[in-house]
Amino acid sequence: IRKYIEIHKKISEAKLDGNKNLKIGYASEAIIGLDSIEEQIRVKMKYILNRIQNKKLSNSLHEYLNKKIEKSLNKLKLKSDMEHWHIKNIKPILSQSDIGCHNTLIEGDCIKIIDFEHSGIDDLSKQLCDLLLRPGTDANSKLVSNVINSYKEYFPDNNYYWLKRSADLEEIIKVKWSLIMISRHVKTK
Repeated sequence: IRKYIEIHKKISEAKLDGNKNLKIGYASEAIIGLDSIEEQIRVKMKYILNRIQNKKLSNSLHEYLNKKIEKSLNKLKLKSDMEHWHIKNIKPILSQSDIGCHNTLIEGDCIKIIDFEHSGIDDLSKQLCDLLLRPGTDANSKLVSNVINSYKEYFPDNNYYWLKRSADLEEIIKVKWSLIMISRHVKTK
């Protein structure tokens, strides 16, 4: 875990001065602000609902998802006034944006990260949530502790704003991952 996070730290600090014309945009589904999260969720929900042929199922799913999404978004909005969402001069990270073992090759002592198609500028708190909340990740308490301690080591901050933001984002990121998994299923139908 430490080596993996160390690599992401190096990616986020990459010096790109050699090519002044190189423009790095936001990562796909980057957290630019709390509004961007809501927009991403709504787009995913619309995508799913538009592909379900059975109207009764579509309406039931729409009702269920709306309730779940509204509940999660309302909880997040209540936290949006907290100081850690209004810190000035936060240095964004350059994120691979699809972090996980599925995009990692291990050759001896060397870890190679692959699949940068979604990479770009993002918020560290989202990267942490994606690493721990991605479906298929066994985020037991030991793993969570190791990941958080490694992030603290490689991304030191006097108040660990990203850890506080990650806690705020946890529920809505789980909803987002659920929608991603549902969309993969309806895509193939």
